[in-house]
Amino acid sequence: PYSETAPDLIEWGFLEKFELGNRQAYYWPTDEANVVVDKNLAPRDGGEYGRESPEHRVGVRLIDAYYDGLGYETYMYYTPEGSELKFDLYVEATEESPDDQDKVIEVELSPEKRRHVVDDFFKLRDADADAIWVVKDVDGMRKLLSSLAGQLGYIEARKSDNFEKISDELDAEGAQKIFGINKLRKDLGDD
Repeated sequence: PYSETAPDLIEWGFLEKFELGNRQAYYWPTDEANVVVDKNLAPRDGGEYGRESPEHRVGVRLIDAYYDGLGYETYMYYTPEGSELKFDLYVEATEESPDDQDKVIEVELSPEKRRHVVDDFFKLRDADADAIWVVKDVDGMRKLLSSLAGQLGYIEARKSDNFEKISDELDAEGAQKIFGINKLRKDLGDD
């Protein structure tokens, strides 16, 4: 938002603008920009499918910064040895972390896609770690809970926009906590 050249780069097709939260603008290089500079800024093997959206990558980086700040060792786009599974983030407990439990994290920006969400639930459930979800916002949390109703049972989220209260109600191995990207941005001071 402080760059005077961003509008020109958008007009020329080199930057894509997207917004999260309270209309906070982010910019991401387009495929054309990657060709021109002969460099791809996406992480190697980035994302579950190799090519995640900019919003997804921001979500992964925010949750990474959150757990890194708590003293955990973090690994983005992690594949366990001998496995074909990939997690958006793997968090390993250290002597400095507040607990001794590892965590596996999925950033889910399409929580209404029930089949994909349920597949991710089982992937998280089968990991030997706490299962953490990250959604865009409160609406995303409600859609995630709806998609997982068969696995979690019914959790009343209509009246609450408090991620901590909802997380306290979660007790399934495939879902123990939910974060919102917008709340992470605010908590990390990314305004």
